[in-house]
Formats: sequence, structure tokens, C-alpha cells
Amino acid sequence: MRIDDRDDQDPFISDMLDEIYADSDDTPLPPGDYEPDKDLTPPVDPEVAFDEMPVPAIALPEEVPEEPVQSGAAAAAAARRQDAARKRVERAARRRQGVPDTRTVDSAVAWALARAMREAGVPALVRRAGTVEGLTVEIGPVLRYAMEALRARGVDPVMRRTVIAGKLLPEAAQA
Repeated sequence: MRIDDRDDQDPFISDMLDEIYADSDDTPLPPGDYEPDKDLTPPVDPEVAFDEMPVPAIALPEEVPEEPVQSGAAAAAAARRQDAARKRVERAARRRQGVPDTRTVDSAVAWALARAMREAGVPALVRRAGTVEGLTVEIGPVLRYAMEALRARGVDPVMRRTVIAGKLLPEAAQA
């Protein structure tokens, strides 16, 4: 009989619990003719035992270290790191050639367009018309202001013309 914390337990329940505890022990019983003092395996001389062992007919392959299997997130992170390293190398090469960063050119063009539109009185025209339909802006001032912005950032004059033309006049830059 198992002794639990509760002495007032129902005898039926305590018998069932005893059966459950007994069933949970799956230790195999020894065979009927088992004698604990008798060793079932004969003593073997180690020298003789290794001589009688079969030798496999095929050679085992040399162990080649395999690359660890990466999870999807780890593979994606590795791809992002490779892309970032490649972009760093590309940006460094463009800097050595004197080519300004794309963001620098884009911000210079945006600033130039905003200044040209302000000076042309576009905000007042849009307020009066209530729409930007049919609105045109001359490209000359935008080019001039974009060149000014890149000159202020120390970009070479030839490179300024090349990148501004490539951004605002892509067909002319390819010709």
C-alpha cells in the first residue's frame, strides 16, 4: 500500500493508484532460470577476440567537414550582410572616382526644384488655380541651382554636369 500525504483517502482510489504506480515501472523481470552469481558470457581473451572480428570490405569515406545548415532567418541575414559589404565596396569605388552618392544628387535636385518653384511663384499660382494641372517649370534654373548645391558639397565640375544631366536629362547624358 502506498502512503500518500492524505490518510483519509478512499481505499479504492489508493488501490488504483498503487496499480498505476506499479504499471509505470517497466523494468523487465529476469528470466526464471537466472542466477545472479552465474555470469552468462564466457571470459574472452582480448588478443583472440580482435583476431576473430570481421573486417569490412569497403573503406570508410574520409570525413569532410560540412557547412552548417542555416535556418531561413540566418540565411537571409547572411545575404543582407553580403549585399551590404558589396554596396560598401561599390560606394568606396565611386568615391575614389569622384562620383557623388546618389542620395546627394537626389537631394540637390529636390532642393533646386523647390527653390525654382518658389522663385517662379508656383505656390501662389496653385492656390489661385486650385490645381497643379498644366503647371510647367523651366529646367534652366533647376539645373543651375542643382549645380550650385553640388558645388557647395565639393563635387568636381565635370562630375557635377555628368550626374545632373544623368538625373534630369537622361537621354542627353547617354548621347
